[in-house]
Amino acid sequence: MDKSTTFSKTGKGLLEIKNKSRSLSRELFKLLNLIDGRSGFDDLQEKFGRIPDKELLLQLRQLSDLGFIKEVVVSVLVPPPPGGIAAVDDLDFTSMLGALRKPGFYTSAQTEQRAREESERKTSEANATRAREDAERVAREQAEAAARQIADQKARVEGEVRARAEVERRARAAAEQRARQDAEQKLEQEAGARARAEAERRALLEEEARRKLDAERQRVEFERKRVAEQARLAAQEAERKRAEDESRRREEEAARRAGEEAQRKRREEEERLRIEAEARQAREEAERVAREEAERKRREEEERLRIEAEARQAREEAERLAREEAERKRREEEERLRI
Repeated sequence: MDKSTTFSKTGKGLLEIKNKSRSLSRELFKLLNLIDGRSGFDDLQEKFGRIPDKELLLQLRQLSDLGFIKEVVVSVLVPPPPGGIAAVDDLDFTSMLGALRKPGFYTSAQTEQRAREESERKTSEANATRAREDAERVAREQAEAAARQIADQKARVEGEVRARAEVERRARAAAEQRARQDAEQKLEQEAGARARAEAERRALLEEEARRKLDAERQRVEFERKRVAEQARLAAQEAERKRAEDESRRREEEAARRAGEEAQRKRREEEERLRIEAEARQAREEAERVAREEAERKRREEEERLRIEAEARQAREEAERLAREEAERKRREEEERLRI
C-alpha cells in the first residue's frame, strides 16, 4: 500500500455506509464515506482535512484489514506484438486463389483484389483478436498476482495485529496480576500494622490496669495494717490506762470497775465494727475494680472482633472488585476478538 493506490468500497463497506452500524470510529467512517474508487491519496487527504500522510495510510490500512475497502486494479492493455500486422505480407494466397483459377470460374484482377482485401481483413481481425486475448490474459495474470499480493499482505497484517493483541493481552494480564499482588500485600501489611497496634494498645491497657490494681491492693493492705496497728496501739494504750486505773481504783466499787469494763468492751466493739466496715469497703472497692477490668477486657475483645471483621470485609471487597475488573476485561477482550 502506497500513495499511488486507489481504493473502492467493498460490499461490507457499502453496507456500513447504508446501515450506519457505528462499528467504526468517527474518523474511519468519514474516510470510508470519502472513498469512491476514483479519488487518489492526495484527493482523500485534501477532503479529509490535510492529515499527516502516515496517519492517513494507517487508517486506510485499518479499513482494508477490516474488509471495508479494496484496492482498485487497473487493467493494462498490452500492445500487439511487433510485426503482427506486417505478417500478412508473408501469407501465401495461392491456395485461396487456386479455387478461383479452376475451370468454370471467371478470373479477373478485380476479383483477385477483393479476395486479397478480404483475406487481409480477416488476418487483421485474427491478429487483433489474439492481441486482445493476450492483453486480457496478461491483465488477468496481473490482477491475480495483485490479489495474491494483497492476500499475503492482509494475512501478514492480520498476523501482526494478532501478535500485538496477544502481547497487549499478556501485558495487561501481567499488570493486573501485579496490581492484585500489590493490593493483597498492601492489605496484609495494613492488617498486620493494625493488629500490632491493637496488640500494643491492649498490652498497654492491661499493664495500666495491673498497675492500678496492684496500687489499689497495696493501698488497701496498707490501710488494713494501719487500722490494725492503730487498734493494737489503742488496745495497748487502753490496757495501760486500764491497768493504771485498776491500780488506782483497785479499791473502788465493783460497780465502777464493771462500768469501766463495759465501756472498754464497747469501745473495742466499736473499733472492731469500724475495722470490719473499712475492710468491707476495701473489699467492695477491689470487687468494683475487678468488675471494671472485666468490662474493659470485654470491650477490648469486641473492638478486636470488629476490627478483624472490617479487615475481612475490606479484603473480600478488594477480591470482588478484582474479579469484576477481570471479568470486565475478559468480556472486552472477547468482544474485541469477535469484532
